[in-house]
Amino acid sequence: MRAPDSVAMDATVMDQSTDDRRDTALDAVTDGACAAGLTLCNGECVNSQTDLQNCGSCGTACPAAGPSQAVACLAGTCRSTCEAGFDDCTMAPGCETNLGTSTEHCGRCNSRCSLPNATARCTTATCDIASCATGFANCDGDVSNGCETSVTSISNCGACGTVCSFANATPVCTAGACGLGTCLPGFADCDRNRANGCETQLNTTSNCGACGMACSGATPFCDAAMGRCASGCTAPAVRCGATCVDVASSSANCGTCGNNCSYANASGTCASSVCTLGACGTGFGNCDGNAANGCETNLNTNAQYCGACGTRCAFANAAAGCVGGICSIGTCSAGFGNCDGNAANGCETSTTTSTVHCGMCGRACSFANAAASCAAGTCVMGACAAGFANCDGLAANGCETNLNTSATSCGACGTRCSFANASASCAAGVCSIGACNVGFGNCDGLATNGCEMDVTSSRLHCGRCGLRCPLGSVCFDGLCEIP
Repeated sequence: MRAPDSVAMDATVMDQSTDDRRDTALDAVTDGACAAGLTLCNGECVNSQTDLQNCGSCGTACPAAGPSQAVACLAGTCRSTCEAGFDDCTMAPGCETNLGTSTEHCGRCNSRCSLPNATARCTTATCDIASCATGFANCDGDVSNGCETSVTSISNCGACGTVCSFANATPVCTAGACGLGTCLPGFADCDRNRANGCETQLNTTSNCGACGMACSGATPFCDAAMGRCASGCTAPAVRCGATCVDVASSSANCGTCGNNCSYANASGTCASSVCTLGACGTGFGNCDGNAANGCETNLNTNAQYCGACGTRCAFANAAAGCVGGICSIGTCSAGFGNCDGNAANGCETSTTTSTVHCGMCGRACSFANAAASCAAGTCVMGACAAGFANCDGLAANGCETNLNTSATSCGACGTRCSFANASASCAAGVCSIGACNVGFGNCDGLATNGCEMDVTSSRLHCGRCGLRCPLGSVCFDGLCEIP
């Protein structure tokens, strides 16, 4: 049985001999009773919390320890624990598994060491490579991916980093050893020395077409193109080095030996001993019409020749670019914007004057009850609408005041409607007197002096305008009374 690793062993109990426990138990018997903390078992006082033979109760013996295992009685319960580096992985008696060396249980139970193309081993509880499979090696030094590299290729032949290479030849790797494969055309391994590869050119008079094939005569000549000795070249061919060449059609020797028909970004042909510019490479054009510099123009990036010679990129009020052979609109000129998002008409909008796009696309000029304009990219408030005024002086809220109805600005900013002892209102920009305050009356009919009469005390207008008190009476609190 495997116990949790956290269970601590009582070293004192483990090391105490049976005789010592018996002496201690006998000494503890006093008048047929055991000392506190001890239990009487078969005439002996034992500590059932730690005694291996009486663990928890009399006669309950803990099982014997297995290989690499320790057993103890702790708190009246038999406990077993494995030695460091061992575990009970197969449920056999004791701690039978060495976690430091077991390939099936490396570091912990059921952690099997298995690596690609390799025989694995467990060393100090860590999986490692014991040996690589035939034809493989651990070239990257990483154990986790095993022996990842095949050592049968010309880049790793027989060992990591061993590259097969031979002069003028295609190498091979056979059974982990570099070998000379096929010689390149025009070369041969005439000295049978693999180390220097295919060292011999077969276009010389001493090795013409094959090893040891020598050309004789007063002026020996090896026709390399034919791979045989010749007395001279057959017209219209001429001798260029070791080869007979038709200079009337050879693009490498056009008209004369060594005159290569080569053009920038284009193919070249030779006809009647004259070089001719061929087809331009993809994305290039001969836009200047000069064959000497080939296809000099990059049609993918040149805004003057975008996609084809003669296709010039141009946009109103904007810089132009060419991307992948397609014209693209660049940065707008100062004071203009591409507000409709259409590249075809460029940056069509003047952001210095447009009230819809003032200063930038989408910024519209608008003021309450007022006209609006755009000047130098800034919104400017114009004249107020009839009957309105900008009485607070702020452009942000436009002409905010209705001069036809405002009692504080009636007909003009700051013209406040006010009448003595009466309410006031504004209609069509003109102040009008309203109802008189209680106790007052507009008895003279003039609005300018408001409700000028105190009808609570006037004998001529007592209680209301025109109500005269009889002779000998007075007006008191709006009522005629005889004093």
